[in-house]
Amino acid sequence: MRRSQELVEALLALPAYRMLREDALAFGGEQLFIHSPLYLPDIEKAAAWLREAQEGGWPTLIVGDRDVDGVCSTAMIAAFLREHSPEPERVALMVSDDGDDYGLSGAFFDQVMASPARLVVLLDMGTSNGPEIAALASAGKRIIVLDHHQLHDRIADPLHCAFVNPMRLTQPVFEHNNKIATVALAFKLLLACALSHTRDWRRFCYLETPEGCMVYRLGAYLGLAPSLEAARERLDKAAEGEWTSLYGDDLCDPATMEIFQQRPLEAGRRLLAALIQTRPRLRAFAQRHSDLAALGLLTDIAPLVGENRTLVRVGSRVAQRGQANNSGSGAGVFRPGLRALLDRLDLPERDVLFSRDIAWSVGPTLNAAGRMGNTRLALDLLMEEDVAQAARLAQQLIALNEERKRRTGRNQEIADQWLSSHPECIGPGLLFCYHPDLKPGVSGIVAARLSERYDRTAVYVNLDGERAKGSVRSTPGVDAVKLLEYAADLLIQYGGHPEAAGFSLAPDRIAELQKRLLSLPQERYAAPEFAATPGDALVAISVRPGEISEELYRLLSELEPFGPGNPAPMLHLRNVTPAQIKPMKNGLHLRFQVQGMNPRIDAVAWRLGPKIQQLLDASSSIDLVGALELSAFAGRRRLQFRVEEVQSAAALSGSGVLDDGSVL
Repeated sequence: MRRSQELVEALLALPAYRMLREDALAFGGEQLFIHSPLYLPDIEKAAAWLREAQEGGWPTLIVGDRDVDGVCSTAMIAAFLREHSPEPERVALMVSDDGDDYGLSGAFFDQVMASPARLVVLLDMGTSNGPEIAALASAGKRIIVLDHHQLHDRIADPLHCAFVNPMRLTQPVFEHNNKIATVALAFKLLLACALSHTRDWRRFCYLETPEGCMVYRLGAYLGLAPSLEAARERLDKAAEGEWTSLYGDDLCDPATMEIFQQRPLEAGRRLLAALIQTRPRLRAFAQRHSDLAALGLLTDIAPLVGENRTLVRVGSRVAQRGQANNSGSGAGVFRPGLRALLDRLDLPERDVLFSRDIAWSVGPTLNAAGRMGNTRLALDLLMEEDVAQAARLAQQLIALNEERKRRTGRNQEIADQWLSSHPECIGPGLLFCYHPDLKPGVSGIVAARLSERYDRTAVYVNLDGERAKGSVRSTPGVDAVKLLEYAADLLIQYGGHPEAAGFSLAPDRIAELQKRLLSLPQERYAAPEFAATPGDALVAISVRPGEISEELYRLLSELEPFGPGNPAPMLHLRNVTPAQIKPMKNGLHLRFQVQGMNPRIDAVAWRLGPKIQQLLDASSSIDLVGALELSAFAGRRRLQFRVEEVQSAAALSGSGVLDDGSVL
């Protein structure tokens, strides 16, 4: 056990795991160490409108995008409104499907306009729908937009709505350029609504220092004033509030005072976490909705740093336990639908739902509904309160995901054959794939695979009804949205993120789009500011086969969650000899034993079979880099070593992995 602890300590000493040290170890597993909702633009207006609609029983329409981020956001806001509204039947839900255009447009927009709703909440859409939102406002509707997509030339006017998008911030507060998913914005809106019912909503906290008076409200740092009197004069003009001194025994610690003076934003996170932690009802409320926040953040591939990581860490525990709070009070299952899905996916039983479980199993299954034209199935499952019906819906969703896998496979074969016979579709930095036989619904998945396989930005197009739909998946240094801007005159709709974007166009313009994008010089769509996130390289500590153990797995698991910006711990096995090799899928995958490692622990290498066999033909020993995981295949719970990289012993040993850990 001591050796396992030493290995984990060596891992945490690496620069790549700074966030683990600062967040996971310093602040505990279940404190909501997040930034204040008040940093978000228009959040107070949105909270006031939501509360007014809730208390007044307004007819309300909640509109979500088809992906997991949009569906989880819709379910979260809907559950809150229906639970607390005097007339829950007046809260209507609507989600887009794969046949709909991107965002709020076409027939989808017409349905929103025709609804009797007095309040419309747009989730994971709206940023690029300024004209449509203006039309809704002219029709007498109030609109709340919760969205995290890039600002667009059709940007919504804040005069027409409560426009909550962190991209509007002129001074970024959040980590990784404000890359938080819409579901995190929905979570913060509900937290703001809950806080608006408390005395803390109008409480200003101050700390007098030699430099001046620091002022906070609900963990939001409002700035430094020359004196307390000056701060009160400036802020009380906007709203009368209660003023409370922060100076006390808990702040006498020099280290804590240094954080306030040198990192005031981080100090604000501590203040908000303490506020939530000391109010049981508020803590239970926040934890209750954190499960969907975790699902949306992980599935939307948000960077797992800072508050993103905290929300996922807390929410993944709530999701796995399936309870309304973590107080041990015996509260019943909060979301029977999510519980039913987890049960039928046969995930390993443990206290926390791992990030890999969500990214590889839960997320894709929920996403299948929108990809296959039945987004409502995923939403109904998350909203279902009857246990028996939840079980039936979960089974339907799993069956739909199997059909999605088959469609993805067929489209992948068509795309590969087309590109191999049409090399002119593959440029130096970009490829364009269109074939009339490609089926809709899985464009993002196939585009991502093509981008990875060909190491180029991939533009993938398929027919979908009367229009063509497309997806872009970019490589580091390329902004997908800016790329589409060069062809905006050919498109009906487009939008998204630097890494991934979607669009629609008339089928007769596909050839022109292909010619336009393939002829663009690479420097026209290069965007160095969107290069790969530092710290995402493969990082490993060197271990001996005999040190791979259940205890090491347990200690590493306590550092969850892992994902972009916060890579999973990798272990380096030097100069090892595989034994009892069992090929799978014609040798594409391998399962084998490693001499010197516990025989109850297999190594598994996905898609690395040919490479391993080639290396073993030249030498009996190889170097492996991989991670420990708990497999639940066919109902069997078993620890295994998942191989991520393999090289000849000489090649990998010289690549930079040291005994104390380094970067490959």
